[in-house]
Amino acid sequence: MMRKRTALLITCVLTLLLCMSRALAISFYSHGDRQKPRIAITVDDCFDKSIMRGFLDTARQHRAKLSFFVIGRTMQGDDDEALFYRILDEGHEIGNHSNNHKNMESWSHQKIEQELAAFQKRLDRVLGFRYQPNLLRFPFGIGCTAPGLENYNRAAEQLGYQNIIHWDVVLEEPEQMLQHIQNGSIVLLHANKKDLKVFRQIVGTLAARYELVTVSELLHLPPVEYDRYG
Repeated sequence: MMRKRTALLITCVLTLLLCMSRALAISFYSHGDRQKPRIAITVDDCFDKSIMRGFLDTARQHRAKLSFFVIGRTMQGDDDEALFYRILDEGHEIGNHSNNHKNMESWSHQKIEQELAAFQKRLDRVLGFRYQPNLLRFPFGIGCTAPGLENYNRAAEQLGYQNIIHWDVVLEEPEQMLQHIQNGSIVLLHANKKDLKVFRQIVGTLAARYELVTVSELLHLPPVEYDRYG
């Protein structure tokens, strides 16, 4: 009886440790270090390629780095290759924002995996080489407290994602945004005319106050390794 109880206890402990390690495998971030004057500006969706170029042009003028969370189905043509090459060449980064931007709260983890993998397939086709993002942002900012949290995490883990990215500042009037942004902020913008206009209005002030870095740099995550010629 004692052996059975001991075996049962060991099994329970191992199961608990497995669950804990699984839970710790996924990290959720809405901001970075509050002690250092660094922020990350993220640009979501990316339907309009001319707007994306506007963000890149403005960022280059102010030595800012951006993190683009792209929807897979926006990457459709051969013309996208030069744009996405430019994103990487100028020190920005690309994150997975799903393939179709659907609410996946009720989806199985297998279906969520398929959605995220479809994004990866489109990105690799556009670039012509494997670029495995280390950042994941689920549509509508869900994936941390959503009812389908376990399925989100299982899907993310299966595809090698460990970092789910949220934000702590969203688009407002320029003056309000400048008041709310602080050390470590992750700012949410979208690739549309309104957000680009606001970005152009505030980026000079932000660059004078903070170092404008990618999300990976803000969170001290290892950079994505890729071989364009391999």
